[in-house]
Amino acid sequence: MTMTHPTFPMDLDTYQPLALDPTCATLTDAQRATLKANIQLCRDAIVFFTATGAARGVSGHTGGPYDTVPEVMILDAFFRGASEKFVPIFF
Repeated sequence: MTMTHPTFPMDLDTYQPLALDPTCATLTDAQRATLKANIQLCRDAIVFFTATGAARGVSGHTGGPYDTVPEVMILDAFFRGASEKFVPIFF
């Protein structure tokens, strides 16, 4: 019997840690591009897990998690850029 090594359908290693300063009111083009790419990656992962759950009959509603991804990515960037100003907990 041969063993297969399934791979995840998207490369989660493409997530780019981003550090943002919450006192800076603007983003550079590079920061904006990174933020958009991270948002899309996380949204794609949410859709994937919802679809595979639906196939097994245990799916849920993705609306809330899908909609809050931008805020979570911004908070993650603030946690990385100014960790002393935040309690780094997603709740």
